[in-house]
Amino acid sequence: MLPAILLGYFRSRVGLTNYPAYRENNWQIGSGMIESTAKQLVGIRLKGPGMHWSPIGASAVTALKAHNINNNWHNLWKNLAL
Repeated sequence: MLPAILLGYFRSRVGLTNYPAYRENNWQIGSGMIESTAKQLVGIRLKGPGMHWSPIGASAVTALKAHNINNNWHNLWKNLAL
């Protein structure tokens, strides 16, 4: 049963693995960029020595960090209703 499930999974995603077309369009196919972003967003800011976060706090800090990395910090505060 498991091989049939796996085969179905891969067959339904054939269009998502057209790597020659991705390379032709200069699209990223590796996970390096995502892993680097995760390290910047989560690892560095949330996993420092002695840091403890609630799920809500971690989510909020991660969102703020994402705005900063995306050079959207000024717009965030300009549009924030205080």
